[in-house]
Amino acid sequence: MTLKEYCAQGHSSKLLDQWSDKNGDLTPAMVLTNSLAVVHWQCNCCGHTWRDTVKNRVGGTDCQVCKKPVKPEPRRQRNPRTDLTGLQFGRLTVVERQGIEKESLWLCRCDCGGEIVVAQSSLTGKKTTSCGCFREEVRKENFKNNIHFIDGTCIEKIAAKITPKNNTSGFRGVSQRPNGTFRVSITFKRKRYDLGTYKTKEEAIEARLAGEVMVDEFVEAYKNTLEQECFN
Repeated sequence: MTLKEYCAQGHSSKLLDQWSDKNGDLTPAMVLTNSLAVVHWQCNCCGHTWRDTVKNRVGGTDCQVCKKPVKPEPRRQRNPRTDLTGLQFGRLTVVERQGIEKESLWLCRCDCGGEIVVAQSSLTGKKTTSCGCFREEVRKENFKNNIHFIDGTCIEKIAAKITPKNNTSGFRGVSQRPNGTFRVSITFKRKRYDLGTYKTKEEAIEARLAGEVMVDEFVEAYKNTLEQECFN
């Protein structure tokens, strides 16, 4: 196939326009597309003339003077610092940026009125959504759901038999008096029972354990009631 026939089919028609007069009597109708003959070409944009084979031109070579250089990809610019002012995350509303740190810190005001400084990642990642009030509310609610009062008595508290921190004798319900004796008492169903005063701590502890029998019976009865409700 000649170069003229090739261009007539719509392939690289500019090759005919770039065919130089310096080729004399040689025309595109006289050379084949795979010809290795070196001929003259003239750019119809910048006027530059050069020599190249017909095969190379059909393959895609072009004027090297006006050929547009490939623009390098623009460098990615760092995103501007995100402004979270005014945005709300859970119960927190962002007030302003705090300090200059590696990671942005934000002063936030909670719906309850409290304020807290939070890292940006904790806000956007939804790790921090309140000043701490929500966590406290959940804690209190869980506490309420896990304790039971019967006749004014907390079942979990009396069943645990914990000695208060302000106890002076080291044993619950036993307190040492100024004269060295030990007084024993127990509070049950909103009533305080005086179990007597004893000379030795051992006697006092024994009296306290005896008084706890009614408490143990009360707790055991409550547990039995729960078991019956579960089966029913």
